[in-house]
Amino acid sequence: MSASGAAERMAELEKLISSVRHDVCGALTPALMVADSLQSHADPAVQRAGAKIAQSIMRATTMLKATREAVPPMRHAAGADRPGG
Repeated sequence: MSASGAAERMAELEKLISSVRHDVCGALTPALMVADSLQSHADPAVQRAGAKIAQSIMRATTMLKATREAVPPMRHAAGADRPGG
């Protein structure tokens, strides 16, 4: 594979990772909202469950943020902002 082919493949992978990261964060948002509401429930067992769910979701979002730092979107790469580039 040529250097330009490898760079193109890397750009495709980074775009895919960014898309998956965005979609997963979007899916976790309503779950976090429900977990937050459970923490206001009258039953202490439900409150604890809501807190545990919220902690797990926050851990997941932290991991997703770490992938953003490890694989940042290619915004400034040559041709990355052009269709087919």
